[in-house]
Amino acid sequence: MRHVATALGIALLASCASTSYTAQRPPLNPPLPARFDVFAGVRSLDHHDWAPVEDQGTIGVQFAYEPPDAPAGVELGLFASGDEEDDARLPGGGTVDVKGETSEFSIGLRKTFVPDEGTVHPYLGGGLTYIRAKVELGGLDDEDGSAGFYFHAGVGFDLGPSFQVGFDMRFVAATDVDLFGTDGSADYGQLAVFIGVRF
Repeated sequence: MRHVATALGIALLASCASTSYTAQRPPLNPPLPARFDVFAGVRSLDHHDWAPVEDQGTIGVQFAYEPPDAPAGVELGLFASGDEEDDARLPGGGTVDVKGETSEFSIGLRKTFVPDEGTVHPYLGGGLTYIRAKVELGGLDDEDGSAGFYFHAGVGFDLGPSFQVGFDMRFVAATDVDLFGTDGSADYGQLAVFIGVRF
């Protein structure tokens, strides 16, 4: 009888230890609410306002924070783009060197779907942006800034518990800039790849 009681006691202790370990064990995919991404891609501005430098290479960084229990998170972004064309033809004849640049700061909301399941994570984001546009024609330059709206969507692929690569499509609208006395916009569509770290 004593041996039976001892065996039952050992089994009970083992059961309690197992239950305690299960309760304290962290989930297989713990939520990582913050992320930092680096982007590189191509930005296309309005042809009528920016030719011949409407297609610009772009780089950017973005920080996002999405609390696990919140319906959406926040994101902050910094982007820049540029292109130049030597000996561009003028409508009235002659040529000139042309250079176009933009710099941008944005703040908005972000929603990542299935952030802690599987290896593929689509997302949406959007909000307010402020963009500065600059154009150089020969030895002359002009620049202007404007507020606007941005929207982006993409998908990230896990490389490990904390690292991702992915694709991002971004759009800016409702901007208004005046360059060399001509009203135009700094609206654009952008396609980029990114590499990011979650923490």
